[in-house]
Amino acid sequence: MRACDVARRSAHSATRTVRLVARSPLSCSSFAIHHRSFIMRRASSSSSPSSSASSARVGSSDKKRRRLSGECTLRNNDAAISRDSQIWIPMVFLITIAIATCYADRSNISVAAISMAKELEWSKTTEGVVLSAFFVGYAGTQLVGGRAADVAGGKRVLAVGVAAWSIATALTPLCARGGIGTLLFIRCALGAGEGVAFPAAHSLIARHVPMRRRSVAVAAITSASYVGAAAAFLLTPTIIESSGWPAAFYGFAAAALVWIPAWLPLDLPPPNKPSESPSLPQSTSAIWRLARRKEVWAIMAAQYGQSVGLYGLLSWLPTYYDDVYDIPLSNLPALTVAPYILQGVVGVGAGWFADRLISGGVRNRDVRVLLQSIGMLGPATALLFVASAELPAESAAIAIDIGLGLSALTLGGVSVNHLDISPRNAGSVFALGNTCATLGGLVAVPAIGRILDNTHDWSLVFGLISAHFVVGVVAYVAWCGGERVDD
Repeated sequence: MRACDVARRSAHSATRTVRLVARSPLSCSSFAIHHRSFIMRRASSSSSPSSSASSARVGSSDKKRRRLSGECTLRNNDAAISRDSQIWIPMVFLITIAIATCYADRSNISVAAISMAKELEWSKTTEGVVLSAFFVGYAGTQLVGGRAADVAGGKRVLAVGVAAWSIATALTPLCARGGIGTLLFIRCALGAGEGVAFPAAHSLIARHVPMRRRSVAVAAITSASYVGAAAAFLLTPTIIESSGWPAAFYGFAAAALVWIPAWLPLDLPPPNKPSESPSLPQSTSAIWRLARRKEVWAIMAAQYGQSVGLYGLLSWLPTYYDDVYDIPLSNLPALTVAPYILQGVVGVGAGWFADRLISGGVRNRDVRVLLQSIGMLGPATALLFVASAELPAESAAIAIDIGLGLSALTLGGVSVNHLDISPRNAGSVFALGNTCATLGGLVAVPAIGRILDNTHDWSLVFGLISAHFVVGVVAYVAWCGGERVDD
């Protein structure tokens, strides 16, 4: 029999077998390995002048086999998860509550700082240092939390984080009155507790949520951060005016007393069960090799650029309205809550829209680039407009709100991109990006305080923030990937 006929029959056999396996919830890896060696043995056992043509046919078949094997992995993931189809729904719901609590606990100080600065006699520079101390602890536990969640499962990691940051929130008033040193320490502790939250959440999504629902799940939990911040900006002024600024910290910290008893009984499969992930997380050395890829650098650059803008702007937004427009504390919610509500609505819509586009055949990369570009250039344009025109408070607030609302489109972009390129290491890759985001906040928040002390120029602040948005999106478009790179 001629070699080309042997190769053709072998390739047909391999393709048919992979298709059969793709319909089954069993693992594909052993079949793929077996048929690869089978094709190579059959092709090499015959010699003929047509051997080059045979090799070409085998190569073509091997590419098709790899494509079908990838489809098989996706189907295996959804098939395994479908056996526990009701698990991921309450899981995602409780994660959204945890993330909302997380952002309420970290954001209330942005409003409380106005009263704290007057009582404790802080300068703008001191206020900036206090607001940024959170990011020191937050950056320190991103990679640890992501790796722990990928290897041991995110349930315990998230529970420990919620308990830690809630205790730190409750201790904030005592530490603030004990001196600037103790306050900075407890703010770092708050950041360390919250640093594990998003890596653990994304690791849980990668393991328990069907692939066709992941953009929506990521958008839901990230939108919860806007809801939590909105709650802090809405409720904190009222709490401060009625009970004093310490009560704002006690009230938000108490939310953990409700969440933890609901979370711990949740029955999630342990990490070694197939319903958690199509493959095990890679070694630490493999993670660092992954970190050198341009697709991961795209995530890191975008996260840094947009977080300089978002953390910097949102941390100082109440102070901006107080300084420029002399808005009373009781009237701040009317200007500071709307951006978060808008971001929450747009964020969920962005996740749904991204999933629809991908299901309709649009490439992952194209979807991520589209939403990320609008989500970073939109707020940059809005801030430049505010900086270049003398606007009344209401007009400035509307422009800023539109820009921040558009920024939530990134929930269908960089915020889910790590699940495209490395689902098995989702927590770790997300942690790399979020560490860069945290560094952006760590740089931006105190730097803005220093700039305001020296220049009192909010236009300069908005211009610098816009520049970071633009540079970040350029890097993302240049390096972004949409396919797996961890195989």
